[in-house]
Amino acid sequence: MSAPGTKSPLDNEMIYRYSTTAGWDDIPTEIFIYIFKKLNITSLRCCFAVNKKWREIATCICDNQYLWQALAEDGMVNNGMTQQLKTTLSWKDLYFNSFLWTKLPSAVALKLHEVEKSDVRNMHVYKDKIIVVHPNSVECYDIESFQVIKSILTLNFPFAVQFVDVSVAPLNMIHYHYDDPEMTCALQHGDVIIRGFVDGEIAINLLRDDFKYNLNVQQFDQDEVKEPAVIALDICELKGMHKLFVATKHKLYNILLKYPNDRQETRTK
Repeated sequence: MSAPGTKSPLDNEMIYRYSTTAGWDDIPTEIFIYIFKKLNITSLRCCFAVNKKWREIATCICDNQYLWQALAEDGMVNNGMTQQLKTTLSWKDLYFNSFLWTKLPSAVALKLHEVEKSDVRNMHVYKDKIIVVHPNSVECYDIESFQVIKSILTLNFPFAVQFVDVSVAPLNMIHYHYDDPEMTCALQHGDVIIRGFVDGEIAINLLRDDFKYNLNVQQFDQDEVKEPAVIALDICELKGMHKLFVATKHKLYNILLKYPNDRQETRTK
């Protein structure tokens, strides 16, 4: 009996017979399923990049064998754990969301919400909430409505704000370092580095394709932005989209990164 993940002589004979007498498109789906079930997780992940038929069969295999978490951990930066903290999506949706960054060159940035605040110190996305830190309070916003759902005074708990403020604007990131005196904050999220600057500019860098997408908080305001320096940045993972949250000292912005709607072939990283 062959070990799991290896091909028996019968397997090899079957594959050879079909590959030499017919094209790949003529091979019955049952044969593909038989073969795909024997692949290890890395090889199965590569099948998503071949064509629509292979992707559909690989999707079916992952659905039936509950392989999405393993697939995400194998193919996503940091095993997908960073992205998983910023969403309530399933591992399947989170995995497909990771391919959206390849469409960033043709994305359109749309402002969904804008909220005036005073003295914002920091901001974090966690699951379906946004945590905004002020000197003496912490506010919790709903991801969808961008409304405050909870506010906590920290006058008696200064360590809470101090603890969060320690993580503001980590300029020295693992594997990547930017020496720019105009940069105010930086965030790595999967395959992208997002940086904020003194003049309100936001730069999103695709690490694998060396592509940079630029925004500025000024473009989302009719009036001149008071103190436009970007204090904090974070990303929310929603199905088929990314939401970018931007904080300046006096405003919060909720920006949708809208990608093309066409169903392009998924490109595996």
